[in-house]
Formats: sequence, C-alpha cells, structure tokens
Amino acid sequence: MSRITDHESMQRELQRVIPQLKVTIRSTNRDWRMHSEQVQRLERQLMGEFREARPVLEQQLEEASRAMERIASREQHLNEQFQPLLHTHRLRRNELAELQERYRESSGTLTARTDSLNAINREMELLKGQLEEQATQHLNGGAPILRVKQAIARLETQIFTMRVQIAATEQALLQSQLADRVNMSGQ
Repeated sequence: MSRITDHESMQRELQRVIPQLKVTIRSTNRDWRMHSEQVQRLERQLMGEFREARPVLEQQLEEASRAMERIASREQHLNEQFQPLLHTHRLRRNELAELQERYRESSGTLTARTDSLNAINREMELLKGQLEEQATQHLNGGAPILRVKQAIARLETQIFTMRVQIAATEQALLQSQLADRVNMSGQ
C-alpha cells in the first residue's frame, strides 16, 4: 500500500512541477535585424578584403599562366630534340635483338658440330681399342697392324688439328659478335 501512495504522490508532484520546467523563447524583431546587420557588415568587410587581394591574385594567375606556357614550350622543345634519338635507340635495340638471335643460332650450330666431333672421337677410340685387341690376338701379322696404328696416329693428329681449327673459328665468331656489339653501342 505504501508503494501505491508513493507512486501517487510522485505523480502529483510531477504534475505540479512540469509547468515550471517549460522554457519558452520569445522572438523579437531585433534578432533578425541584428543578423541582417551582421551579414551586411561581414559582406562589406569581405568585399573590401577582396578588392585588396584581387590585384595580387590576378598577378599570381598571370605568373602561373606564363610559367605553364614556358613549361609547355620547353617540353615541346625537348620532345623535338629527343625524337630522333628515341628513333635511333629503337632501331639499335631491334638490331641488337636480331644479332642476339643470329648468335644463338650460330652457337647452336657450333655446339652441334662439336657434339658430332666428340661422337666421331668416341667411335675412333672404340675402333682403336678393337684394333689393338685384334692385334694382340694375331701376333703373326705385325706389319698390317703397325700400319693401322700409324693410320690411327695420323687420324688423331688430324682430329687434334680439327679441334684447334674449331676453337679458332669459335674465337673468331665470338670476336666478330663482340665487335658488332661494340659498333652497335658506339653508334
């Protein structure tokens, strides 16, 4: 029961205090006039500062425009100067690619020839071993075996000479390619 009374007494007290809590703002004619005067005063002040700043801003605009024109002119001049160099560079780069391709092809051919020479050398060694084995089995026919050994020695000498020639050819090819590269980079 005391809760109900407390609640009822709170409601009454609340009803009594609510009208005093309301806030009312009375508008006056002076408020909008003050705002209007303040806006006009700020506008006059802003216009005065704009009149002072306008010549400076126009001067800076002119200077910026002149600077942009000079930059565009310089850019055009540099493009005109470098255009032939860029064209030459593209041509040289294409020539270099062609030379590199030819080098790869010639290196492949040289490698194939070296491989075939090595295969022939292996066959020769195999034949030499077979001949020596037959020679030991047939001791009574020594003269033909001696001639075969001499022929093998001559073949080995010729093979050695061919290897030297191949090495000299490789060296000449590499020097030629190096000279081409130097000429390409020098131009």
